[in-house]
Amino acid sequence: MAWLVKANSTITGAVIGGLWPVFVIFGLHWSIIPIIWGNLASAGHDFIIPMAATSNFGIAGAAMGVLIRARMAKTRSLASSGLISLLVAGIGEPTIWGFAIPMRRPFIAACLGGASGGAVIGFFHVDGVAAVFGALTTLPGFATPTFIWYIVGISVAFVVSTLLTVIFGFDETKLGVNK
Repeated sequence: MAWLVKANSTITGAVIGGLWPVFVIFGLHWSIIPIIWGNLASAGHDFIIPMAATSNFGIAGAAMGVLIRARMAKTRSLASSGLISLLVAGIGEPTIWGFAIPMRRPFIAACLGGASGGAVIGFFHVDGVAAVFGALTTLPGFATPTFIWYIVGISVAFVVSTLLTVIFGFDETKLGVNK
C-alpha cells in the first residue's frame, strides 16, 4: 500500500475510494484494517483511512440522490435511513445491500463519487490519526494539518455521487416494493 501511494497517490486514492464498496461486499476491507492499525501504531497516522472514508460519503451521496429522486415512500424510507446510518455512524452495508446494489446505478454513482473524493484525498496526501469509519461524527479522527483537504475530498465524493444518482436515475421496481 505504501508503494502504491508513493507511486501515484492520486490514482491510489481514486482506486481505494472507488473500490472500497466492492471490498465491503466481499468482506475484503477487513484484510486492509491490520495495515491501517500498523500504520497508526508505527507512524501515528495513516493514509488509507481517509481514502476509504470517501467511499462512505459516496454511498451517502447516492442515498441522498435516491432520496431526492425516489417516487415510492418505501424507497425514500430506505434512502433516508441509509443516509442517517452513513453520516452518523459510517455504516454503509445497509445502504449498499438495501438499495444501491439492487438498483445498480446508485452503486455505480457511489463508486464514482468515492473515486473522485479519493483522488482529491490522495493528491493532497491527507492522513488520519484514528481507526474510525468515515462519518460526520468521526471528523476529529482526521484533525491533522490536511483536515481542510479531507473536508474537500468527502464533499466531492458526496456531491458527485448525489448528482450522478439524480442525473442517471434508477429503477425502483428492482427493490420489489410497490408503494
